[in-house]
Amino acid sequence: MRTKYFITVLLVFGMSSAALAQTNGAAFGIFGGASWWKANGDLTNTPGATFGFEIDYVGRAALSSNTELGAKLGLAIGFASASHQLTNYTEQYTNQDYYPENLDYTITADTYKQKQKQWQLMVPVMLSLKTHGVVLNVGAKMMYLLTQNRQLDVTNAHINVYYPDFDVPTIDYLATGRLPGFKDHQSGTGNMPKLSVLLAGEIGYEWSLSNAAYIGLVAYVDYSVWNNYSNTPAGHRLIDVAPIMNKEYPVPDIKVNYLTDTYTDKVNYLSVGVRFYYLLSSKSTKQKHSSYPCHCLIN
Repeated sequence: MRTKYFITVLLVFGMSSAALAQTNGAAFGIFGGASWWKANGDLTNTPGATFGFEIDYVGRAALSSNTELGAKLGLAIGFASASHQLTNYTEQYTNQDYYPENLDYTITADTYKQKQKQWQLMVPVMLSLKTHGVVLNVGAKMMYLLTQNRQLDVTNAHINVYYPDFDVPTIDYLATGRLPGFKDHQSGTGNMPKLSVLLAGEIGYEWSLSNAAYIGLVAYVDYSVWNNYSNTPAGHRLIDVAPIMNKEYPVPDIKVNYLTDTYTDKVNYLSVGVRFYYLLSSKSTKQKHSSYPCHCLIN
Protein backbone atom coordinates (compact mmCIF):
# COMPACT_ATOMS: atom_id res chain seq x y z
CA MET A 1 0.00 0.00 0.00
CA ARG A 2 2.89 2.34 0.81
CA THR A 3 4.44 1.59 -2.59
CA LYS A 4 1.17 2.42 -4.40
CA TYR A 5 0.90 5.70 -2.43
CA PHE A 6 4.49 6.71 -3.26
CA ILE A 7 3.93 6.00 -6.97
CA THR A 8 0.74 8.09 -6.93
CA VAL A 9 2.57 11.07 -5.36
CA LEU A 10 5.34 10.84 -7.96
CA LEU A 11 2.78 10.80 -10.78
CA VAL A 12 0.99 13.86 -9.39
CA PHE A 13 4.21 15.91 -9.01
CA GLY A 14 5.82 14.66 -12.20
CA MET A 15 2.82 15.43 -14.41
CA SER A 16 1.99 18.84 -12.89
CA SER A 17 2.98 22.10 -14.59
CA ALA A 18 5.61 24.17 -12.77
CA ALA A 19 4.91 27.65 -14.08
CA LEU A 20 7.72 30.14 -13.51
CA ALA A 21 7.32 33.92 -13.96
CA GLN A 22 9.53 35.97 -16.28
CA THR A 23 9.96 39.77 -16.36
CA ASN A 24 10.05 41.30 -19.80
CA GLY A 25 9.15 44.96 -20.21
CA ALA A 26 9.95 48.66 -20.06
CA ALA A 27 10.86 50.75 -17.02
CA PHE A 28 10.36 54.52 -16.87
CA GLY A 29 12.28 56.33 -14.16
CA ILE A 30 13.64 59.57 -12.77
CA PHE A 31 16.89 59.97 -10.88
CA GLY A 32 18.61 62.58 -8.77
CA GLY A 33 21.66 62.95 -6.60
CA ALA A 34 25.12 64.47 -6.41
CA SER A 35 27.88 64.59 -9.04
CA TRP A 36 31.60 65.36 -9.04
CA TRP A 37 34.39 65.78 -11.56
CA LYS A 38 37.30 64.41 -9.50
CA ALA A 39 40.32 66.38 -10.73
CA ASN A 40 43.94 66.08 -9.67
CA GLY A 41 46.27 69.04 -9.19
CA ASP A 42 45.56 69.84 -5.51
CA LEU A 43 42.15 71.31 -6.27
CA THR A 44 39.17 71.01 -3.94
CA ASN A 45 36.46 69.00 -5.73
CA THR A 46 32.97 70.04 -4.67
CA PRO A 47 29.80 68.15 -5.66
CA GLY A 48 26.91 69.62 -7.56
CA ALA A 49 23.42 68.36 -8.37
CA THR A 50 22.39 65.83 -10.98
CA PHE A 51 18.94 64.77 -12.17
CA GLY A 52 17.31 63.28 -15.23
CA PHE A 53 15.01 60.77 -16.89
CA GLU A 54 15.78 57.14 -17.79
CA ILE A 55 13.96 54.53 -19.85
CA ASP A 56 15.08 50.89 -19.76
CA TYR A 57 14.31 47.51 -21.19
CA VAL A 58 14.38 44.90 -18.41
CA GLY A 59 14.48 41.22 -19.32
CA ARG A 60 14.90 38.72 -16.51
CA ALA A 61 14.35 34.94 -16.65
CA ALA A 62 13.18 33.09 -13.56
CA LEU A 63 15.68 30.93 -11.74
CA SER A 64 13.11 30.04 -9.08
CA SER A 65 9.76 31.30 -7.86
CA ASN A 66 11.51 34.20 -6.03
CA THR A 67 14.63 34.85 -8.11
CA GLU A 68 15.12 36.28 -11.60
CA LEU A 69 18.31 36.98 -13.54
CA GLY A 70 18.76 38.92 -16.76
CA ALA A 71 19.77 42.26 -18.22
CA LYS A 72 18.88 45.94 -18.12
CA LEU A 73 19.54 48.08 -21.19
CA GLY A 74 18.57 51.71 -21.33
CA LEU A 75 18.94 55.33 -22.28
CA ALA A 76 19.15 58.29 -19.89
CA ILE A 77 19.30 62.04 -20.39
CA GLY A 78 20.26 64.24 -17.49
CA PHE A 79 21.84 67.36 -16.10
CA ALA A 80 24.92 67.40 -13.87
CA SER A 81 27.07 70.03 -12.21
CA ALA A 82 30.25 70.19 -10.15
CA SER A 83 32.86 72.71 -9.06
CA HIS A 84 36.55 73.05 -8.31
CA GLN A 85 38.09 75.50 -5.89
CA LEU A 86 41.43 76.93 -4.86
CA THR A 87 41.74 79.15 -1.77
CA ASN A 88 44.35 81.62 -0.46
CA TYR A 89 46.02 81.76 -3.86
CA THR A 90 49.44 83.36 -4.35
CA GLU A 91 51.83 83.10 -7.27
CA GLN A 92 54.96 84.98 -8.22
CA TYR A 93 56.87 85.45 -11.45
CA THR A 94 59.06 88.01 -13.23
CA ASN A 95 58.23 89.86 -16.46
CA GLN A 96 60.01 92.55 -18.45
CA ASP A 97 58.98 95.81 -20.09
CA TYR A 98 60.24 97.33 -23.36
CA TYR A 99 63.32 99.09 -21.82
CA PRO A 100 63.87 96.24 -20.65
CA GLU A 101 63.39 96.39 -16.90
CA ASN A 102 62.45 93.49 -14.65
CA LEU A 103 59.05 93.52 -12.94
CA ASP A 104 58.39 91.14 -10.05
CA TYR A 105 54.74 90.12 -9.96
CA THR A 106 52.86 88.79 -6.94
CA ILE A 107 49.27 87.76 -7.68
CA THR A 108 46.90 87.09 -4.79
CA ALA A 109 43.25 86.08 -4.47
CA ASP A 110 41.08 84.79 -1.67
CA THR A 111 39.31 82.15 -3.76
CA TYR A 112 39.10 80.78 -7.26
CA LYS A 113 35.93 78.80 -7.97
CA GLN A 114 35.22 77.07 -11.27
CA LYS A 115 31.69 75.74 -11.84
CA GLN A 116 30.86 73.08 -14.44
CA LYS A 117 27.38 72.48 -15.88
CA GLN A 118 26.49 69.86 -18.49
CA TRP A 119 23.70 67.95 -20.21
CA GLN A 120 24.62 64.33 -20.75
CA LEU A 121 23.42 61.18 -22.48
CA MET A 122 24.02 57.82 -20.78
CA VAL A 123 23.56 54.28 -22.07
CA PRO A 124 23.49 51.64 -19.29
CA VAL A 125 24.25 47.98 -20.03
CA MET A 126 23.82 46.02 -16.81
CA LEU A 127 23.29 42.56 -15.37
CA SER A 128 20.04 42.53 -13.38
CA LEU A 129 19.24 40.24 -10.44
CA LYS A 130 16.00 40.25 -8.45
CA THR A 131 15.44 38.02 -5.44
CA HIS A 132 12.62 38.30 -2.91
CA GLY A 133 11.96 41.83 -4.16
CA VAL A 134 15.56 43.02 -3.76
CA VAL A 135 17.06 44.32 -7.03
CA LEU A 136 20.79 44.39 -7.82
CA ASN A 137 22.07 45.81 -11.11
CA VAL A 138 25.78 45.90 -11.99
CA GLY A 139 27.51 46.79 -15.23
CA ALA A 140 28.69 49.78 -17.23
CA LYS A 141 27.40 53.03 -18.69
CA MET A 142 28.61 55.05 -21.63
CA MET A 143 28.32 58.80 -20.98
CA TYR A 144 28.44 61.43 -23.71
CA LEU A 145 28.29 65.17 -22.98
CA LEU A 146 25.71 66.85 -25.19
CA THR A 147 26.53 70.38 -23.99
CA GLN A 148 28.78 71.82 -21.32
CA ASN A 149 29.78 75.21 -20.01
CA ARG A 150 31.78 76.58 -17.12
CA GLN A 151 32.32 79.79 -15.24
CA LEU A 152 35.14 81.12 -13.11
CA ASP A 153 34.66 83.41 -10.13
CA VAL A 154 37.64 85.11 -8.47
CA THR A 155 37.30 86.74 -5.08
CA ASN A 156 39.43 89.70 -4.00
CA ALA A 157 42.21 89.38 -6.60
CA HIS A 158 45.11 91.85 -6.67
CA ILE A 159 48.18 92.35 -8.89
CA ASN A 160 51.19 93.58 -6.93
CA VAL A 161 54.25 94.67 -8.95
CA TYR A 162 57.70 95.66 -7.74
CA TYR A 163 60.52 97.31 -9.76
CA PRO A 164 63.66 96.02 -8.00
CA ASP A 165 66.02 98.41 -9.85
CA PHE A 166 64.05 101.45 -8.68
CA ASP A 167 62.56 100.09 -5.45
CA VAL A 168 59.08 101.08 -6.64
CA PRO A 169 55.97 99.03 -5.73
CA THR A 170 52.58 99.29 -7.43
CA ILE A 171 49.24 97.65 -6.70
CA ASP A 172 46.51 97.21 -9.33
CA TYR A 173 48.10 99.89 -11.52
CA LEU A 174 46.89 100.09 -15.13
CA ALA A 175 50.40 100.32 -16.66
CA THR A 176 51.64 97.21 -14.82
CA GLY A 177 48.43 95.18 -14.72
CA ARG A 178 44.97 95.73 -13.37
CA LEU A 179 41.90 93.54 -13.66
CA PRO A 180 38.82 95.54 -14.67
CA GLY A 181 36.47 94.98 -11.75
CA PHE A 182 39.08 92.46 -10.57
CA LYS A 183 37.83 90.16 -13.35
CA ASP A 184 35.62 88.47 -10.80
CA HIS A 185 33.52 86.49 -13.29
CA GLN A 186 33.97 84.89 -16.70
CA SER A 187 32.27 82.04 -18.53
CA GLY A 188 32.84 79.83 -21.55
CA THR A 189 32.66 76.32 -22.96
CA GLY A 190 33.73 73.52 -20.63
CA ASN A 191 36.57 71.13 -21.40
CA MET A 192 35.50 68.01 -19.50
CA PRO A 193 35.81 64.78 -21.54
CA LYS A 194 33.10 64.30 -24.13
CA LEU A 195 33.10 60.51 -23.80
CA SER A 196 33.40 58.42 -20.61
CA VAL A 197 32.88 54.80 -19.62
CA LEU A 198 31.41 54.41 -16.14
CA LEU A 199 31.39 51.45 -13.78
CA ALA A 200 27.80 51.38 -12.50
CA GLY A 201 25.92 49.71 -9.65
CA GLU A 202 22.38 49.86 -8.26
CA ILE A 203 20.70 48.23 -5.29
CA GLY A 204 17.15 48.65 -4.01
CA TYR A 205 13.71 47.12 -3.84
CA GLU A 206 10.87 46.46 -6.26
CA TRP A 207 7.21 46.35 -5.18
CA SER A 208 4.44 44.61 -7.10
CA LEU A 209 1.38 46.69 -7.99
CA SER A 210 -0.26 43.96 -10.04
CA ASN A 211 0.72 40.86 -11.98
CA ALA A 212 2.53 42.98 -14.56
CA ALA A 213 3.23 46.38 -12.95
CA TYR A 214 5.90 47.27 -10.42
CA ILE A 215 7.50 50.30 -8.82
CA GLY A 216 11.10 50.33 -7.69
CA LEU A 217 13.53 52.48 -5.74
CA VAL A 218 17.29 51.93 -6.05
CA ALA A 219 20.40 53.71 -4.84
CA TYR A 220 23.07 54.05 -7.51
CA VAL A 221 26.74 54.90 -7.93
CA ASP A 222 28.55 55.66 -11.20
CA TYR A 223 32.32 56.14 -11.52
CA SER A 224 34.38 56.87 -14.59
CA VAL A 225 37.06 54.23 -15.29
CA TRP A 226 37.98 55.66 -18.71
CA ASN A 227 37.48 58.92 -20.60
CA ASN A 228 39.02 60.84 -23.49
CA TYR A 229 40.21 63.80 -21.42
CA SER A 230 43.47 65.29 -22.66
CA ASN A 231 45.24 68.27 -21.16
CA THR A 232 48.82 69.32 -20.55
CA PRO A 233 48.72 71.81 -17.67
CA ALA A 234 50.18 75.16 -18.67
CA GLY A 235 51.74 75.83 -15.28
CA HIS A 236 50.67 77.89 -12.31
CA ARG A 237 49.77 81.19 -13.98
CA LEU A 238 46.11 81.52 -13.23
CA ILE A 239 46.32 85.26 -13.79
CA ASP A 240 48.83 85.57 -16.61
CA VAL A 241 50.14 89.12 -17.13
CA ALA A 242 52.01 89.48 -20.40
CA PRO A 243 55.32 91.41 -20.73
CA ILE A 244 54.87 95.14 -21.46
CA MET A 245 56.11 95.50 -25.04
CA ASN A 246 53.81 98.08 -26.63
CA LYS A 247 55.45 101.53 -26.37
CA GLU A 248 52.43 103.37 -27.76
CA TYR A 249 50.03 101.76 -25.28
CA PRO A 250 52.15 100.34 -22.43
CA VAL A 251 49.40 98.32 -20.79
CA PRO A 252 49.93 94.55 -20.50
CA ASP A 253 47.43 91.98 -21.72
CA ILE A 254 46.00 89.85 -18.92
CA LYS A 255 44.50 86.38 -19.21
CA VAL A 256 42.61 84.73 -16.38
CA ASN A 257 42.90 80.95 -16.85
CA TYR A 258 40.52 78.23 -15.69
CA LEU A 259 41.58 76.02 -12.80
CA THR A 260 41.39 72.67 -14.60
CA ASP A 261 43.24 74.03 -17.66
CA THR A 262 46.06 75.21 -15.42
CA TYR A 263 46.41 72.37 -12.91
CA THR A 264 44.71 69.20 -14.11
CA ASP A 265 45.75 66.37 -16.42
CA LYS A 266 43.27 63.76 -15.14
CA VAL A 267 39.55 63.90 -14.28
CA ASN A 268 37.00 61.23 -13.35
CA TYR A 269 33.24 61.57 -13.12
CA LEU A 270 31.47 60.33 -9.97
CA SER A 271 27.75 60.36 -9.22
CA VAL A 272 25.64 58.93 -6.40
CA GLY A 273 21.90 59.17 -5.91
CA VAL A 274 18.56 57.38 -6.14
CA ARG A 275 16.37 56.31 -9.03
CA PHE A 276 12.61 55.76 -8.84
CA TYR A 277 10.96 53.82 -11.66
CA TYR A 278 7.72 52.27 -12.88
CA LEU A 279 8.09 48.88 -14.60
CA LEU A 280 5.43 47.55 -16.93
CA SER A 281 6.11 43.90 -17.66
CA SER A 282 4.48 41.21 -19.75
CA LYS A 283 4.33 38.03 -17.69
CA SER A 284 4.86 34.72 -19.40
CA THR A 285 4.85 31.20 -18.05
CA LYS A 286 7.10 28.35 -18.98
CA GLN A 287 6.45 24.74 -18.14
CA LYS A 288 9.16 22.58 -16.76
CA HIS A 289 7.44 19.41 -17.87
CA SER A 290 4.61 18.61 -20.27
CA SER A 291 1.36 17.54 -18.63
CA TYR A 292 -0.53 14.53 -19.86
CA PRO A 293 -3.78 13.19 -18.53
CA CYS A 294 -3.28 10.08 -16.47
CA HIS A 295 -5.50 7.09 -17.15
CA CYS A 296 -3.76 4.88 -14.65
CA LEU A 297 -5.61 2.39 -12.53
CA ILE A 298 -3.85 1.36 -9.40
CA ASN A 299 -5.29 -1.52 -7.49
